[in-house]
Amino acid sequence: MSKKIFLNLIASLLMVVVAWCFFFYPAYICIKLTSNPVLHAGGIPQFVFSQFEKTSISYNKWANEYLESHKAESFGSDCSPNTEWPVFGSAYYLLTAEEIVKKLENNDDPTSKRIIKTARETSKVAAEVLADPKTGSWSRNLWGDSYRDKENLFYRMLIIMGLSSYEKITDDTTYRQLLKKQSLTLAAELKKADTYLFDNYQYLIADKDTGMIIKDYEFMASSFAIGAARSNGRIDHSCPLTMETVACSWPTPFGLIVLKLLSYGSCKTACLGEVALLFLMTRPIASNQIMVYEGRLPMLVNVIISFYLICGILLLLPEIIQLNKWYKHHKK
Repeated sequence: MSKKIFLNLIASLLMVVVAWCFFFYPAYICIKLTSNPVLHAGGIPQFVFSQFEKTSISYNKWANEYLESHKAESFGSDCSPNTEWPVFGSAYYLLTAEEIVKKLENNDDPTSKRIIKTARETSKVAAEVLADPKTGSWSRNLWGDSYRDKENLFYRMLIIMGLSSYEKITDDTTYRQLLKKQSLTLAAELKKADTYLFDNYQYLIADKDTGMIIKDYEFMASSFAIGAARSNGRIDHSCPLTMETVACSWPTPFGLIVLKLLSYGSCKTACLGEVALLFLMTRPIASNQIMVYEGRLPMLVNVIISFYLICGILLLLPEIIQLNKWYKHHKK
């Protein structure tokens, strides 16, 4: 084999790998997810479990680096993705892990056991991030030393929710006193309020918190509607939103590329966007009535799947033509 043929072969193989990983694989994932009756009925599809395992590894690595760097102490009092998302993401991870463990704990297969083990190990790091006073440095700078004792409701609520999930996942009572104090003081504070309302953030509705907007379509707000719809049993709403969000996220063997880029662009952390989506896709249904999805595949999903397939074919077309020429030449 000549050097030229060898190099051409390597280039062709590289194109095949790129086409599969970034175009045919995403199309396959989208088709598999959108045709899954479990998703249509309001269940948790296999996609979530496999993606959760991958995201857990990424989150674990980020969380350990975050704790070791003490970077949270360098932030001011601004409510920004850099300050808020380590708290959001860690609480969301723990709430997601709780639902994942609930769904798999009665299974006896090796994959389920491995995912549960990963969830419990990573939950310990997530709880540490959430409970560490350094993570809340920005909140202390904003609210003062009473940031865990007075007002600041959303931050305190995330601590309660996250650490409650952690204890259910691991049976570890390390944070029991912190959890008890937060629960009792927050409940007492709300009970004393005439309107059951307190100041939370300096802004409740702010443009800088909305995220990316394209032609009146706000990516983050629309994505969070998945969780709200699921909780209320409106699978007829959450299912098509989930299909669109996953398709737009560019699912690859390396993760959800678009969510990684958006997350890294806003808070210099690639995994927290994926954590948020998994959180939304695993919200327990609180309603007694469930409206399943019986509609067609959303047009946006059709367009995106077609885009993936066409791009993959176009990427491979020159290689196919070249291979055909080579075959005809050697056949003579």
